[in-house]
Amino acid sequence: MRKAMAGAMALRPDYYLWLNDDVHLVSEAIERMIQMAQAEQRTGGCEPIVVGSAVDPITGKATYGGRVRLHRFRPLRFSLVEPGAVPLRCETTNANCVLLPADVVSHIGNLDAAFVHGLGDFDYGLRVARAGYDLLVCPGFVGQCSVGTDRGDMPVSFRSMRIAWKSTTGPKTFPPVAWRTFPQRYAGPFWVLYWLKPYANAPFLGLLRGGI
Repeated sequence: MRKAMAGAMALRPDYYLWLNDDVHLVSEAIERMIQMAQAEQRTGGCEPIVVGSAVDPITGKATYGGRVRLHRFRPLRFSLVEPGAVPLRCETTNANCVLLPADVVSHIGNLDAAFVHGLGDFDYGLRVARAGYDLLVCPGFVGQCSVGTDRGDMPVSFRSMRIAWKSTTGPKTFPPVAWRTFPQRYAGPFWVLYWLKPYANAPFLGLLRGGI
């Protein structure tokens, strides 16, 4: 994604679109998002980032989209925003379908190279919000996308302490260097506790499920 963004930024487009290859867009989804960005532009300011929400085609439940913190004492826990009939504010976003105006990208830049797989989208959204730009969830669903299994299968793999540790520190879960960056930026003065939590849990769960 960073390489694609860098290539796109060299072309100086009006908008950038993050779109996962497993998202099946509904008709005129991109047009709707662009129209919303233009309609919601602040007077004399920038257009907002427009977040598209995805729905599971089987369950009918929202799977990806805008995110908000549930509680200030859980700074790294983000809940999915259900799209409504009007644009809704969010704090950050999954990268499955997101429209980014050129003015925002020119200020924020590319995705951060500190993140090797996950969290890069969450970090980008939070940096956008900190810079004073708006993130708005587009009304209705813009596409279909089932929930991925990057983390959903992790407890099943905890058959031993060794496997639990390998699963926890892998590139799709909590690689130590990349994961350290996220709580250090967003978890406040006690960020070290949030950073260490998954590594403290992994050996215990592995031992509980399968032993050493």
